[in-house]
Amino acid sequence: MRRHVATPQISLFENLTQALEKKDQTLFLSCITAENCNMPLDAKGTRPLHMACCLPSTTAITSLLALGTDPNAAGDMGAALHTAVVLGHVFAFPILIGAPSFDPYVMDKEQRTALRVACESMARRAPDGVVGVWHLLHNGIPEDSLGEGLNVAFFAHMNGSDEAREMLVAMKLNPQIGHISIGDVLRFRHVALLRRYQEELGDETCFARVAAYRNRDGASALHELCLCDQDLPMLQILGEMAKLDHTGWQSFLEAEDARGYRPLHYAAEKNAVSVIQLLIRLRAKTQASHVPSPIEVALDSGAYNAFVMLRQHTDTPDLANRWEQAWQRVSNLLLRCLPNYAEALPIELEKKETSKIMRVRLLLALHTLSPEQGTQAIALLGILDGLQKIKKEIG
Repeated sequence: MRRHVATPQISLFENLTQALEKKDQTLFLSCITAENCNMPLDAKGTRPLHMACCLPSTTAITSLLALGTDPNAAGDMGAALHTAVVLGHVFAFPILIGAPSFDPYVMDKEQRTALRVACESMARRAPDGVVGVWHLLHNGIPEDSLGEGLNVAFFAHMNGSDEAREMLVAMKLNPQIGHISIGDVLRFRHVALLRRYQEELGDETCFARVAAYRNRDGASALHELCLCDQDLPMLQILGEMAKLDHTGWQSFLEAEDARGYRPLHYAAEKNAVSVIQLLIRLRAKTQASHVPSPIEVALDSGAYNAFVMLRQHTDTPDLANRWEQAWQRVSNLLLRCLPNYAEALPIELEKKETSKIMRVRLLLALHTLSPEQGTQAIALLGILDGLQKIKKEIG
């Protein structure tokens, strides 16, 4: 029988890819030496061990580890165990985890460990997601490798299946949802999870936890859920809980963060019109004394739809001066994003033309900007467009 051998004229990556396509472990291993077993194969940091995890058995993995391959060598997709997790190749878990120098805390480019990747897959109810988490825990992956104070039960409850709950019991993990932080429930914006939290704890206890929550900026749960209209279902659940305590709900609406901003300020800043409608219906105050009012925040942010909505419910002062200040500030920030901004066309140009001119300059400049600068410039241009619309409203 003719023995497969690697072709020396093409790259190691291409040889290994051919072996994977043929599912030929003999051809795969004929490419590998002690010198190249840890070699990055592409710009993403893929290594031979990552590719070995794609094969349907453990022969190549065992051979690579015997040659001295580092099981923790990580690329964009993480270490080899990350690859096995994504593919659902649980047969590879014990060999990789059992390697003498194995580190369960290695992360991918998104700062996720292998257990975190598996738990997120379980939370999405991906096929075999629960099985993958069970095998990782069974083979000794520590739960604290999830990071951020999270635990497996949190993701199992996001999954919500009987299989996930049975896995928690089998691994002797707390299957109750009540011990999970309300901050984590809110952070993942998972409506079904909040519903289960509400069902297990009851409205009164659940709302008390929600009302007591504050993030590092002093913002409440309601602040955090006023950032976009997609959070409206979560807000409606909080409203259901709060019917037990009208006074508590009113104090919730008026809670201030470290800047003195209330939830309505957050919705105004982010142009979350449906959230604004709900908050106003719940009698949120539209005026402010010691900080800019929500409508002024909407103006500063170029949030046109929020501005129009709030204007219907706010006794507004003359906003012409504030508009001029906002236009000047945002225009100057945008010009600083562009090459040779010092020689840019003066801001005194007619306002309706300035944004058009800046848009052309931005398009010409984008190829010279870093991704961060480009993102900032596009956001600022969006604010200017919103300010142009607001100008027509205030005259």
